[in-house]
Amino acid sequence: MAREERWDEFAEQAERYVIMIHDVFGMEIDELDSEGKRSLLKIMQDIQDNEKEMTDKLKQRLSFLKENMSRLHHGNKCSQLYSNQFISVKQNYR
Repeated sequence: MAREERWDEFAEQAERYVIMIHDVFGMEIDELDSEGKRSLLKIMQDIQDNEKEMTDKLKQRLSFLKENMSRLHHGNKCSQLYSNQFISVKQNYR
């Protein structure tokens, strides 16, 4: 979902994902046979790779949102200044 930038779905699934990760890392390794240990190792490696990719995507998204918030804030300030000038000019002509 992060790869495809489906952020609403990503946010909805984040808690479930964290719980599943917790379950994987909480497994009793001693109880697994060698095939189970290999499978678990593969799963953990995939999780690490996915975590890095998600972190990179989330950083990109955060940067994008910060830029947009900054533009909105700047636009709001410009609008407020224009409005203040307009009100001042209007009051001078009364």
